[in-house]
This record gives sequence, C-alpha cells and structure tokens, in this order.
Amino acid sequence: MSSVRYDAGMADGAPEPARPLRLAVIGGGPGSFIGAMHRTAARLDGRYQLVAGVVSSDPERSKDAATRMGIDPARAYSDAMAMLDAEQEREDGAEVVAIMTPNDTHHLYAVAALDRGFDVICDKPMTNTLDEALDIVRKVGSTGLVFCLTHVYTGYPMVRQARAMVEDGQVGEIRLVQVEYVQGGKADESDPDPASGLPWRYDPVRGGPSLVMGDTSLAPAAGFFYAPSPWAPTFSRASSTLRTTPSIFSSSTNGDRIY
Repeated sequence: MSSVRYDAGMADGAPEPARPLRLAVIGGGPGSFIGAMHRTAARLDGRYQLVAGVVSSDPERSKDAATRMGIDPARAYSDAMAMLDAEQEREDGAEVVAIMTPNDTHHLYAVAALDRGFDVICDKPMTNTLDEALDIVRKVGSTGLVFCLTHVYTGYPMVRQARAMVEDGQVGEIRLVQVEYVQGGKADESDPDPASGLPWRYDPVRGGPSLVMGDTSLAPAAGFFYAPSPWAPTFSRASSTLRTTPSIFSSSTNGDRIY
C-alpha cells in the first residue's frame, strides 16, 4: 500500500468561493447521460448553483425538464441564445455556462457565451474542426474569460494518486503507460438500431470526424499521470493513437504496477 496519499480536498489549491457561482446549462436534458454527470459534478463541492437552462431542442420538453431539475420556471428557457441574452441582462444572472450539446454546436454556443461575458465549461470534444477550436482560443484570449474543456480524467483521485506516487519515486523509472477504453455500444454488427434512428453521434456531420476522440478522455490523463517525464507532452500527443477502460497501470523498473 502506498504511503503517499493524494488529498482530493487540495485538488487545485483554490480557496473556497465566498458563494457558489451561478451556472446555466445548455443541453444535457432527458435521455442524456453526460448531462446528469455535469450537474452532479457541479453540486459535489458546493461551488456552483444551477440557476438557468435550456436542456432540449424541443421547446416544451426543455422547459418541463429544466423545471423538474429545480430551475425556476421563469429561467427554464426554450432557446439557448434567448437564455444567454436574458441571463446577461439580469443582476443575478448566470456567470458560467456549461455546454453539453451535440458536437457540431459547441463552437456556436461557446463563442456566443464568451461574447456575452460568460465563462464556459464545454463538454468534449472542443469542436469538430481545428479552425473552430482556434477561433475559440482567440476569443478566450481577447475576452480574458475562462474556457474549460471536460476532456480528461485528471480530476479522478485514482489518477492523481498515481501521479503522486510517480513524483515520489515509488515506482522507479516509468517505461510504459497503458491506457484502454472499452465501450460496448454497437460492438456487435447484429445489434439492432434504435427505432427512432441512430443517435446524433453516428452522424459524421454532427459527431465530427473522430468518434474516438469525442468519446474518450484517457489519453490526456496519461500525459498528466506521466508529467514528471521531459517527454510527457510528446507521450500525451502520441497516446491518442492508443486504444483508449478507466483502468490505468504502468510497468516500472522495480517491477511494481500502479492500478
């Protein structure tokens, strides 16, 4: 058992906020897996308060679902741009916008939110094209606002524990980091398609050119885990070619493994 323990309470060294940040969400409504993950994560440490949202492309469904999430009906919106405009004008308006919509709309909503003065938390992938991603980078630079991309597992205690052990020299020289991600969806060609049609992620226009990089996050986590190495940035880039399960282990010179 490792004698080095990662303290999750000191994850980023940031002081406790005087109050929760007011959060608005775009997407993540009924039927969405990632929406519940975002909302749960936002509540875990008490740093966010969900105050507004548009959670479905269907106006009535959006309002109903947002209200059932505990959002004030007056701030349960049917349109994302209308929400951004309305929240911008409120004295108690949202300060942060979380985007968890189909991939092809990430750029649209991120730029719109930044233009209106909101910090942004965007689900992976950042965008579907490099040009769109660079446009967001320029926008963040010109506005001075915060843009967070939820594309890594670096916040997981298991990964941070592994990093602490590597930094402490407990496992010797790292020679290999193996990262895998196993996903069962559509693994069998005989699996019937949903009666309502394939999900948007199977549409190359909406899902983008890289289903793997849109759905997996462990390659960047591996780079974080192995950060003490001078070639960690190179590994992080190269590791995107690996099969990417949320189990991470490494061989080391003393024969130990980190699980």
